[in-house]
Amino acid sequence: MPQPNWIISCHGYSDVKSGSRFAITKRQSYENFSIPRGVELVTYTEQGVNLSMAQGWDLWNKLTGNQEGAAYAQRHKGKTWPTSVIDYGLSGPHDAADFADWISPAGHNACGLFEVGNPVSFHPFPIATQVTTLKAVVMAAKKQNVARVYYLACQELG
Repeated sequence: MPQPNWIISCHGYSDVKSGSRFAITKRQSYENFSIPRGVELVTYTEQGVNLSMAQGWDLWNKLTGNQEGAAYAQRHKGKTWPTSVIDYGLSGPHDAADFADWISPAGHNACGLFEVGNPVSFHPFPIATQVTTLKAVVMAAKKQNVARVYYLACQELG
């Protein structure tokens, strides 16, 4: 049975270079992974582009509220198997000042992993820590029968 879709809301970046000697495109210079069958990764920016806090809050509010369809309609891309994507590092706020920018008006920490429709994170991300990678979250979603993962983070390249 499908589970609620997930939201990744955090800082995202890639500074892990690929071990390959051949890099025809810039994307191939970084560690990649293939999205597994049955999972769609929804992104909101192009590769190498920051997601603004204003756009991030708009999407987070829609996804944790009852407006998943409206958030999905704003997507840049919906990526599915056999698409290969960069394995971005996912991290919490940089410091205490940055952490303050991640608190919703209702007092929820908006940095972490969430189920769509729930503003309380099932896995909050701590300050100044790379918590996990995009690949780890997408593979965990696959194991738990989550059909869609919304990526509310930058796609910066290091």
